[in-house]
Amino acid sequence: MDSEQKSTEGIRLLLTEEFVDDLDFYQDDEVEFIIKSLSREQEKFKVLNNLAQYVYGVIQIEDPLYFKVEFVNQEGERPTYLSLEGVGVDEFLDAINNNQTLELNENRGINSKK
Repeated sequence: MDSEQKSTEGIRLLLTEEFVDDLDFYQDDEVEFIIKSLSREQEKFKVLNNLAQYVYGVIQIEDPLYFKVEFVNQEGERPTYLSLEGVGVDEFLDAINNNQTLELNENRGINSKK
């Protein structure tokens, strides 16, 4: 699994080539929102060595974009983000019930500076 570091405004994440390719399906402001959300939340992710996990998020715009991020989080390392894909609202709601979502407070839409 090849991974590379990418940064946006001082944010550094470990992304696989597949994840970087998946970002191409999103607009620049959406990518920035996803990257900042992952950076803000990654300290809260469970450490499950060698096991892939999922976290879900939403870009709160007029027609919300729901997404799922696959990652691994090894002890003593930063998470490595494996893939990103769009999901439907039902899958996102299931993720809320399973506590698998990025924090959904302060109305963090793409126009938010937080």
